[in-house]
Amino acid sequence: MTYFANPIGAERYDRFRPKVHTSALEWLAATTGPCRYRNALDVACGTGESTKPLLSIADVVEGVDSSFEMVSHARAKGLQVSVAAYDNLPSRKYDLLTVCMAFHWFDRSRALNSFAQASEDSATWFIYNFAFAGHSTDDEFNHWLRSWYYVHFPSPARKEQDFRVRNEDKGLVELAHESGAIVISLDRAGLIGYLTTQSNVEAKVQAGSTYESIERQIDASMPETITSEFRYAYTYTVVSFNRG
Repeated sequence: MTYFANPIGAERYDRFRPKVHTSALEWLAATTGPCRYRNALDVACGTGESTKPLLSIADVVEGVDSSFEMVSHARAKGLQVSVAAYDNLPSRKYDLLTVCMAFHWFDRSRALNSFAQASEDSATWFIYNFAFAGHSTDDEFNHWLRSWYYVHFPSPARKEQDFRVRNEDKGLVELAHESGAIVISLDRAGLIGYLTTQSNVEAKVQAGSTYESIERQIDASMPETITSEFRYAYTYTVVSFNRG
């Protein structure tokens, strides 16, 4: 199932998702040191927020996403992006491949084969993920998140939660695997908007619900007193690819 493929879903994703992707460059540099890349490809680039930071570290930056609507938003930002699936990448060879918040939807074997075909020897793969981790201090909200939101809007099944190199993965060397959390600020409207950009809600929309009705349900059930400090958890894996 393809999420965020409708105009409203893509617009909401672009408007409400936290713009925190520059943090990823710090994680990458912490592993590889300061690097300049020739050709970078952002796989599942979405609306381009994960693609834009790459412009500061690569001579040529491209992005691909399976959703035409998401790609339209990225193109409107002046980015060089195209509609393509993760297992049908452009024919150019890249020395940096990045994937943000998408690898868990991919078939692992097909993804790794596709990435290898698109990679130069000694390319770097940077696969990372953000996930909403609730409020920093508000137990009432976190209880609501667990006992109401995720009950009414359960998470769709994922292929693999975090990417890790396995013993059988030929040519791949795991350079780093880290996790943590950053703090994001959201007011009530921004929080409700953000929650409607998750695949949990997308699945309900595809089943016939509307974003507006879901917003009303969330607003009516969510605790009234909410301060703005929320945890945005992250994990990342940096991999060196060698063709051998």
